[in-house]
Amino acid sequence: MSAPSFVPAKPALREIADGVYVFEQPPGGWCLNNAGLITGSSRSVLIDTAATEQRARRLKAEVEQIVPNGPDMVVNTHFHGDHVFGNFLFAPRATIVAHEGTRSDIIEAGFGLRTLWPTVEWGALELVVPDLTFRDSARRCSCAPPVRGGRASQPTGHQVAYCPVHP
Repeated sequence: MSAPSFVPAKPALREIADGVYVFEQPPGGWCLNNAGLITGSSRSVLIDTAATEQRARRLKAEVEQIVPNGPDMVVNTHFHGDHVFGNFLFAPRATIVAHEGTRSDIIEAGFGLRTLWPTVEWGALELVVPDLTFRDSARRCSCAPPVRGGRASQPTGHQVAYCPVHP
């Protein structure tokens, strides 16, 4: 099955709605996730990061083309390394946010994912856990992009972030 033609050869941010971007990684391989950036008039939110230092630095460079100082918040949707290992490049400027269970899972899992692929060039990663957590759901105030989050009813406790109405 061939990949859709809109997926870039190199990971890049692509605007999919006004102020809403997707960071798409090429299909195939291991530990590949997509991330999102939502920008408002004065604040921005990054949804997830990336697995390796190199991929996370690519994401950061793409984000800084849109938001020169970087995002105000990073939301981790769940604890897997391809979603959280890049947190260290955005903190402490950005507040790292996740469900309290996700924070616990990140601490418990640590860098264990790296043992699955010991020959991968992970880079100089630092484990940075969320510094702001929520129990049931979270809602950002009106001064930020209209993003809401809640914990999905899955055993691994994935979070959901969505823009109910984004102009």
